[in-house]
Amino acid sequence: AHPKIGKIIAWLGYYPPSETVDSYKASYALIHAVAEKNPDRTARGQAEMSLAWQAGAKFAVAEYKKSPDLEKLAGEAENAFQKVLDDYGDCYWLKGDGKKTLGEEAKQEILELRHLRVGKTAPDIEGENLDGTKFKLGDSNGKIRVVVYWASWCGPCMAMVPHEKKLVARLKDRPFVLIGVNGDEDLKKAKQAVADHEMTWASFWNGPKGPAGPLARAWNVRLWPTIYVLDDRGVIRFKNPTSKELNAAVDELLEELDKKVKDRK
Repeated sequence: AHPKIGKIIAWLGYYPPSETVDSYKASYALIHAVAEKNPDRTARGQAEMSLAWQAGAKFAVAEYKKSPDLEKLAGEAENAFQKVLDDYGDCYWLKGDGKKTLGEEAKQEILELRHLRVGKTAPDIEGENLDGTKFKLGDSNGKIRVVVYWASWCGPCMAMVPHEKKLVARLKDRPFVLIGVNGDEDLKKAKQAVADHEMTWASFWNGPKGPAGPLARAWNVRLWPTIYVLDDRGVIRFKNPTSKELNAAVDELLEELDKKVKDRK
């Protein structure tokens, strides 16, 4: 019931222990107790946000596994974030610098649940390539697209580059395109990474705010890399596949597109 426990709950809810460790049950027992009993509204808001994060995480696992209860879990997660928005939207989120409200964060999660999950048409991306050329994601409509949010400071992002290069080379004569969204704050570092690693595909620059820039916010990207695979109509078909799964996903969608073209003839 201590009013200053809010900051602890904000961090615990965002970085919870794994379900496989003993502290998991105790952590969520504490979060539930703060949500129910703490007299401080901001502290209760942190707890409700933590419970919403938990619901969102359950949905994300179900989405990856294509579980039969996917829609149910999506609805539960959206309702949890909506409750935060309605009841605690003006309270500050106490993780980090405390300048963002719980409402701002909840809106981002609701955006993803409504528009950026498998089966939804991906929002267009419009911006500048690293060389300053303006372009849109929609310019490549009709092709299978892999959208990769990456940065030179992200080890896992750079570890994927060799695989991405092989994929691009293998499908150079097919209706396929890989498009990056770069999260470097320093444009020079992004350009240097592209040159050093011979990355031949276009990348939007997310701007001087780096990972907090507008293109990442628009797609609610919090983890780097984040990967989306879109079909020829721009519908999200896969999210965050492994390197092996990415090959299979793209090949599956290309087969669908080939059949579609053949049927038209």
